[in-house]
Amino acid sequence: MLTILHAFALCFIPLFVAVDPLGALPLFVTVTAHLDARKRRRVALQALPTALAIGVVFFLVGGPLLHFLKIHPSDLEIAGGALLFAYAMLDLVMAGRPAFNEESSLGIVPLATPIIVGPAVLTMGLVLVDSYGKALAITALVANLVLLGALLLSVQTILRFIPINSMKAMSKVADLLLAAIGVGFIRQGIIAIIAHPQ
Repeated sequence: MLTILHAFALCFIPLFVAVDPLGALPLFVTVTAHLDARKRRRVALQALPTALAIGVVFFLVGGPLLHFLKIHPSDLEIAGGALLFAYAMLDLVMAGRPAFNEESSLGIVPLATPIIVGPAVLTMGLVLVDSYGKALAITALVANLVLLGALLLSVQTILRFIPINSMKAMSKVADLLLAAIGVGFIRQGIIAIIAHPQ
């Protein structure tokens, strides 16, 4: 049981950093700033299942697709690590992201993707599926989205206690952790190639 819980934690934590609930929350507030509380809730309820569907489908078919394209797991680790590092660095230095005004599609773009399930989550998911299996990776994704959903649906209450600038600062710390995870993937991939050259 402890082994399963440990493996789940090893899936949950990297996905938590990639989903970045504390970073997604101020983005959600910014994107839905022109909406009232009822419409904002409706957008959140559209975004969460859409993000889950995108993530689950990619977690399920991403591996076989890589096998079909003859991409080695070490190649994925290096490419995924580079992508995670670049994504984190871009988010650290970018001043902001574009706003979207169409209420009917806000939950899909940009919230479900790329804000909630973007390149970081998809890349991380493929590596976790390869390391721990689809069931644990998907379960960890669901747990993260449930946590994010609780935050998004409680945003009106949260904003009374936590300033948006504070959430943005915490998001930057998460970006640093994400960059470090990316470097770790690159290191592991290089070690694997050196140990087992093809």
